[in-house]
Amino acid sequence: MKIFVSIFSALFTVPILIAVLTASEACGRGHDNPRQALSMVPGDRLGIYRLSTDGADSLEKMGKPVAIQSGDSETKRVFDWGDQTLLFVHTVSNRVSGAEPPDGVTIDMLRLSCPKETGVKTENGIHTGSTLAEVRSAFPDAQPVASEPRVYDDVKQGIAFEFGKSPAPESHCIAITIHVPGQSRIVTQEQVEALLKKRAKH
Repeated sequence: MKIFVSIFSALFTVPILIAVLTASEACGRGHDNPRQALSMVPGDRLGIYRLSTDGADSLEKMGKPVAIQSGDSETKRVFDWGDQTLLFVHTVSNRVSGAEPPDGVTIDMLRLSCPKETGVKTENGIHTGSTLAEVRSAFPDAQPVASEPRVYDDVKQGIAFEFGKSPAPESHCIAITIHVPGQSRIVTQEQVEALLKKRAKH
């Protein structure tokens, strides 16, 4: 009986471990702490990547972007993690903002988009694929953005959620943005796709 229980336990545990490690690799890029790699904190981080005035280290870990657009003091990058998962990163020059180090960049926005669950969740269990009703329950202060009613932004905490057209309670979240608390900063799926299309034409 004990042997049977041990075998059953092993068969049950192995698939779960594989799923966790696979998600960790996709969203953590080889990070050695799966729990941290699979969590997002409003106003702070998405997986192992943080909003920070020392963003160069995080950018190096992300690898090579599939699309990039630079302005006078800001840069937009899109990373393709496969399986319909995209990471959008917005940075600004520290030289312009007065942050340290002066020759570095500040990551002030991280956006993860995917039409299904990626495994990366907030502490209260919200992820891409969660319904609008679930998001409103977990983040009651999240309100639709006036210019983009498909995006619900909890400005105070620093987290925003995007849904499809005319979102209803059963609509599924397609993207989550981590931004600086108190500052409503969003990028929509259409804007990310436009950046990718612009890259494809060059």
